Parts: sequence; C-alpha cells; structure tokens
Amino acid sequence: MGTMKNSVVVKHFQNQDPNPKYNNSCWWESEHLKARDKVLLSWGQPLCYFLGTKNDQPMFLKAGETRRQGNGWGGGSGNHQWAIFDLPGPTVAFSALEAAHIPLEQLTTDNIIDFEEGSRTNVTKLANGTYVYEGNVEWTPPRQGMFMPWRETGNKGLDVRGSWHILESTLIRWSEHDYLCSLDEGRYFVSQLCQACTSVEDAFQSLKPWPVKSAEAAGKEVKRQGEWFFVHAYDKDEEVLGVAGIAFKSWLKEGSKQKSLPDASRPNGLHHVRYICMPDGRMFSTGVVYHRQVGGNPRRSWGRGGPEHAPLHLEGKWWATYRNTSMANWSVGGRFD
Repeated sequence: MGTMKNSVVVKHFQNQDPNPKYNNSCWWESEHLKARDKVLLSWGQPLCYFLGTKNDQPMFLKAGETRRQGNGWGGGSGNHQWAIFDLPGPTVAFSALEAAHIPLEQLTTDNIIDFEEGSRTNVTKLANGTYVYEGNVEWTPPRQGMFMPWRETGNKGLDVRGSWHILESTLIRWSEHDYLCSLDEGRYFVSQLCQACTSVEDAFQSLKPWPVKSAEAAGKEVKRQGEWFFVHAYDKDEEVLGVAGIAFKSWLKEGSKQKSLPDASRPNGLHHVRYICMPDGRMFSTGVVYHRQVGGNPRRSWGRGGPEHAPLHLEGKWWATYRNTSMANWSVGGRFD
C-alpha cells in the first residue's frame, strides 16, 4: 500500500472509504501521505481534517502553511497541499489556531460559521526564481500567498508550473467565542472577537470601534496599521495642544522620543508613533507609525522575517487613535498561502 499515489489516498480520505485491511477504518497511505480516519498526514504532520458533512456535502479543514518539521520543512509540501486544494472547506494556518488554543482535531462543521473562497493564479516559477504567467508575461507575487507546485520535480534547475494561492478568511466559533482568521499585509492572524458574528464581513466590521464606524459613515479620512485605527481630527499642532492645555515648547521637549501605543495585551507595545497627545483620556497621534518585532528595531525594513506592517505616515495632521475591539490576537509569520 506504500506505493499508492497521493491522489488515490486523498480520494479515499475525501470519501472516508473504509479499508478492510485495517478493520474498515479509513487508513490509506502513499510514501509520505497517510490517511488516519479523520486526519490526513503529510510527512507525519496534520495536513487536513475531516469535519463532517454539511448540507449533505463533506467539509474539510486544510493546512495553508509550510511548517517546520525538526530542522526541515514539513506539514504539507507544495504538491501535497495542491493535492487537497479542491477539497471543500476552509484553508487556515494550523499553527496559528494552535497558538490560540483551538484544538483542530475537535472541530466539526458546526464550528465553521463562515469562510470566503481563496484565490489562485496559475503561474510558472522559472529556474532563476522569478515568475511568469500566460507563457512569458513577467509576474510579481504579492506579499500574501504561497507558490504551490503542481508536482515536485526534485530539480531546482527546472522551471516549475503551479499556482499562487492566497488564503481565504475564516470565522470559527469555539468554546463560546468567535475567532476571525485572515491575512493582513502578508501575515496570518487570529483575533478573538468581542461578540458573536454571522459572517466574515460581519467579523471584520466588529473589529472597528464605534468612533471609527461613525467617522467612516461621515466620510472622514481613516487609516489603519494592524489593530490600530487613526481618524483625522486636527490639522495643526496648536489645535490639539489647545484641547490638551499643553504649551507647545514643553510638549515638543516631552514628545521628542518615539512612544509605543498603549496595549493592555502587550505591555511593551509593538506599534510605535513619533508623537502622542492624550487629553482627558483621549489619544491623538502624528508622525510615522512603526511596527516592530519583540526585541527588534522598529525602524528596520519590513518584510518576511521583519516587522509585520509597513510604516504608516501620519505627518502633517493629528489623528484620533483607537485600538480595535479584539479580545486577544495571535500572529504567525512565515509562508502562508
């Protein structure tokens, strides 16, 4: 049975076919892909879970990441992920949900409230590492997503055809809490929501505090970096300082150092802004907002392995500053599709 093709193993797993050689359990395997009842393993790591049926259709929870296995990469190589791509159900980052203490093996269709379909673009990865589509049109991959080869060549000197897959957003309910799983600037996140939601769109809206929703309804300029929203409030320093009752010179001296935006869940703060003014419990910001990793330099260049968000420029105006309404957040770097 070890010589069975991956596609055959996936088909048996999709149909939950019993294997008479294993007491009619759904046990099937190829060299590196193994179906073990409700879970499909790739190189010994969970690649896909069978959640049950919904509306008479099977539903699966699929891994959307390439995870480290010991000192190498495992948990779903590109061609294994491609093999399960068309199975019905959401694709998520397993390690991010595990970080949020959501037990994947216990989830059923009842826990999946909503999910949006991901996207894929058929491209060719050339031997030099660049991409083309439709034969020879140069293509620059976005920060979000991952290249999934249609088959492994075993030779890095060859051009490889495949698809660039961008992960969908998923709304999960577990232990009486709702969790939004999605991508933001190329990084995967899981947010515990402050209320029950009925759809992915509803979940995103629930993250906005009411002053932000009110500002958007009024047509005011709103910017965002991660979990922080910034609503245009004043154009001049004197305006906001007048509200705060602070002399300009004393404020300039006090505000000369970059400050972190206060976050109860992260005492040291990960988002840093040039100037903050806080009259009567309100918060206003101006200057450049940087995101930094713990122990990192907030001004270093952002990208994979660096800060999770690009610098946000607020210069020339003052912005009312609000954190989103999430109860807790988990963010995982690395390659996520």
